[in-house]
Amino acid sequence: MNFHHYHGGANRLIEAIHDRMSVILDEPTAEDWMIPGELAPARLKSLLMPAADDSLVLSPASSLANSVKNNGPELLVPIELSLRNGACF
Repeated sequence: MNFHHYHGGANRLIEAIHDRMSVILDEPTAEDWMIPGELAPARLKSLLMPAADDSLVLSPASSLANSVKNNGPELLVPIELSLRNGACF
C-alpha cells in the first residue's frame, strides 16, 4: 500500500493556530484521486483543497499526544484547560 501525505493552506478553523494543514479528501474526491489517469493533472491539483470549515472540530489535546509511543483511546478523551497567568497548562 502506498501512502502520501499532502499539506495545503489552512481552513478558517485551523488558520488560528497554523498556516497550513493536511489535505483531507472526502469519499468522492478520494475516489477521483485514486484513479488519476481519468483526470488531467490540473484537475488533480484542484482536489488538494483545505477541508470544509465545518468538517473538523478543534479541541485541546492531552500531552500524551506528544509522543508516538502513546497510541490508544485515552488520546481521544477531551481535556479541560486551566488558565494560569494568561497561559494554558
